Amino acid sequence: MKRLIAVIAVLAAVAFPSMAFGLLGDELKITDHGSTAAVVSVSGGQAVQIDFKYSGLGSHTVTITVSAPFFCTNNGGNNPPGQISGSSGPIAPENGQVTGTIVTAAASCPDHMAPTIGPTVTVTLTLDDGSSRQFFYTV
Repeated sequence: MKRLIAVIAVLAAVAFPSMAFGLLGDELKITDHGSTAAVVSVSGGQAVQIDFKYSGLGSHTVTITVSAPFFCTNNGGNNPPGQISGSSGPIAPENGQVTGTIVTAAASCPDHMAPTIGPTVTVTLTLDDGSSRQFFYTV
């Protein structure tokens, strides 16, 4: 009986390798290869630009979302907060990796106040299987 169970387990692992690896907790090892984030001037104000390269995606399609906090200092010395973001469409990896550039929407403040963006930018990679991984950058 034990031999039969072992044979069935081996056959299942061969027939459904993705399930077998998932049961073993073998997650993708997504790696950042020198991605950078910077505040850039765009029409309408300032934005965040991320130049990225990520590997270890296998054949999973990925959507990348960039978000950054910002605030405006008003005449009363208060800092009302805001959030800017931008995202890619689904990207199919080549050789398990993706590269590109994403620019967020412009951060704008009323009454000619200048926005202060950051200090941390969050980049979220969402795979087609619903899993995600976050990276953080300082601007």
